[in-house]
Amino acid sequence: MIKIIRTVYYCDLDNNPGTYYESPMIPASGHYRETSSSEDSGRIRKVELSYNAPYVTPGMKRNLAILVVFDDGDRRSFGSADLPARLKIVEDTVTSISCEHQSPER
Repeated sequence: MIKIIRTVYYCDLDNNPGTYYESPMIPASGHYRETSSSEDSGRIRKVELSYNAPYVTPGMKRNLAILVVFDDGDRRSFGSADLPARLKIVEDTVTSISCEHQSPER
């Protein structure tokens, strides 16, 4: 089943923990993939997120918690104070934003 990303929110864990901001996003440009694997240390959850944005806000370049909301209302989150997410931002005519995040499965 294809899940379309409606909105991506980020929380700046360094300056404003607990407050989420909507990330600028070009509609229908998002890709989300979540996998899990077994390692010697236990189960690992890997999240891959990418999307295009018309611009970047300063808070997006910090340690983050990310909340992804899909068109069907489903939500996925990753990143925490202990293991924050960091966005890779490539600014060009269209800004490409991506993130790979690994954490122990809960």
